[in-house]
Amino acid sequence: MNLDFLNSLIFFGGIQGLGLAALLFFTHRFSSLANKMLSGFILCLSLIIIRNITETQGLLLNFSYLAIITNVLVPLMGPFIYLYVSYLIDNTQSFTKSCSRHFLAALAYFVVITLAALFGITTDKEIAHIPWLAITAAIIQLSVVLQLFSYLILTIRKITAYNLWLRNQCSTIDKQSLLWLKRLLIGIATIFLTWLFLFGADIKILPFKQPELLTEFFWLTFSILIYWIGYYSFLSPDIFLPKGLPENNNNKTESNITSDKLEQLLTKLNTHMETDKPHLSATLTLKILANQLEIKSKDLSRVINIGSNKTFFDFVNSYRIEEIKRILKDESQRHQKIEIIAYESGISSTSTLNRLFKKYVDMTPSQYRAQFE
Repeated sequence: MNLDFLNSLIFFGGIQGLGLAALLFFTHRFSSLANKMLSGFILCLSLIIIRNITETQGLLLNFSYLAIITNVLVPLMGPFIYLYVSYLIDNTQSFTKSCSRHFLAALAYFVVITLAALFGITTDKEIAHIPWLAITAAIIQLSVVLQLFSYLILTIRKITAYNLWLRNQCSTIDKQSLLWLKRLLIGIATIFLTWLFLFGADIKILPFKQPELLTEFFWLTFSILIYWIGYYSFLSPDIFLPKGLPENNNNKTESNITSDKLEQLLTKLNTHMETDKPHLSATLTLKILANQLEIKSKDLSRVINIGSNKTFFDFVNSYRIEEIKRILKDESQRHQKIEIIAYESGISSTSTLNRLFKKYVDMTPSQYRAQFE
């Protein structure tokens, strides 16, 4: 292949993706059902990138069957990323027959493409010469695109619901939050929207022109995504290990606590927080706090959500920020580093400290301390 610099970056992004997919699937360090699903997603994305580069180089002209059959990779991507998030959130799940239904659309697409190839239809030009077939192919291709968007939206909603659950169960969520993945999926959805509006999702009957340079930058963006996932996985390998995720509780039983009882429990809770300061423990969870108060977790959750109009995460961290503010104002504590003060107050991440301090105090911890110097 005679690749320029831009195409080389794209191509080697795909090659790196193949290596990362193999690492996630076969290496014991990353062994989990969730990572096998992620491996499948990265494998599909990488093969699509490599196929498009080889196609632009004219290397697939003699392998038209292969070029068409690899189109089935797109409807596989949605189910893979959706199941990855599902298994990451609840690592007690196993792959069952009901999970197989997610791949039925890809299987049906594969059958249609294979039948077309068996009848000698192996290129887009052959499809375009038959009007009814061109329209049918366009409808099928559009369905594939909509299927992918549907799975991306479902996955983003699943992460949003999980993070809300997490904020109502844990006081420290940095290592457990899937916000990084949510941003990644929003980025992928944006890229596919671009693909749809700029290139017509490669549906041949649509009058879209594809400038070569714009197409290269489009695929470079995909390649960068693989680079990003690859480097992020090695810099922060815990994101690929579901060990740290809390047990997912799907119990939606509502608390039937009365308003009078709610007021009593809220007073008891605030007294406990101010006297015993359980928020100083970074590992404090809703269940632990409920056990300390000798009440049910669902009752405590209702007390916090309704009584303080906050999630458990925000409720606990508001006490932590007040504790940090008190120490920062103390002249005898001026020698203490802010990071140590935060750690001893239950916040172990500097980035979390700055984010929460900005949220509750509208300034950084350093700016707050400077007011009293």
